Amino acid sequence: MRLQILLITLLCLCSAVQAQENVSVPSDSDLTEGSWIGLEGNNTIQMPSTSFVSPEANWTYPFQFFPIYAENQTISGSFLGPADLAGREARVFISNFSILDLLSTFKVPDRGTTVAGMGEPISLNITGDAHFALDGGPGGLYIISVEDSLNSTVLATTPALVAKGEIAMDFSPEVAAGDMLQLTIETPSERGNESKTYGAIMISSQDYATARLGLAVNDTEESLVTTIALGNSSMQIQGMPGISMDLLMKILYMLPQNSAIAMQESAEQNVDLYLFTDPSWAKGKYILTSAVYSPKKGLIGLRQGTIEVV
Repeated sequence: MRLQILLITLLCLCSAVQAQENVSVPSDSDLTEGSWIGLEGNNTIQMPSTSFVSPEANWTYPFQFFPIYAENQTISGSFLGPADLAGREARVFISNFSILDLLSTFKVPDRGTTVAGMGEPISLNITGDAHFALDGGPGGLYIISVEDSLNSTVLATTPALVAKGEIAMDFSPEVAAGDMLQLTIETPSERGNESKTYGAIMISSQDYATARLGLAVNDTEESLVTTIALGNSSMQIQGMPGISMDLLMKILYMLPQNSAIAMQESAEQNVDLYLFTDPSWAKGKYILTSAVYSPKKGLIGLRQGTIEVV
């Protein structure tokens, strides 16, 4: 649970953390030669550069966007395999996320934690590719794995993030440098008046392009080192990270001057957040990311958009 809380926090602040893939994917970033899983969805976030290093693997996440799913929403995507797998029979599994999945290669998911029974069969086409669709589940982190039915080898894995629902953002597509941006966030209707944390961050696309997430691990959970970098600033987290005010402040100090952040505690379904710009801000495209988190229910929703500073 500590890892999930940290992931949600980082998603809200820099949207860089959900590309934690299992090391069973090849290091070759050429999608026509490697084995990768590309997920599909309408609610996507732009991925910063994300890499993983272990004694068995060294790779960089190859896709530009990453989808965020709502509870019980169908999780669909494509397995992109090499041509020598053409005509092969395979199965797709979904299982609960575990940090232990980062510590071994070609690891078959624990059947005791699978959501979709014994997996969904797929047939690879003449290029070694196949499309799949899996039943969704409760909010949380999951691992999607494609296994070769012939020898039970895991061909590729990827994470999937499921929120409680989908949030909506309402904001002006343009804001003048020095003016205030009003952002309205709407959450799904729910029973009761449970307090939630609403958060939003606005950062220039040029700065966003410098964001990097590096994961390095040997053979134990304690050896995990997470490196978060933005521009010339970086920080490292040793072992299983836990959320703390100190960690949040370190992340905030990494943000460039031409960025804005707003957070609010509220039990309402809709809130207005105000992000203040400065006349010195460079004109151009900015990435706006918002997230809503509930201490009892977890991640309520995550959404990203773009805004033009004029």
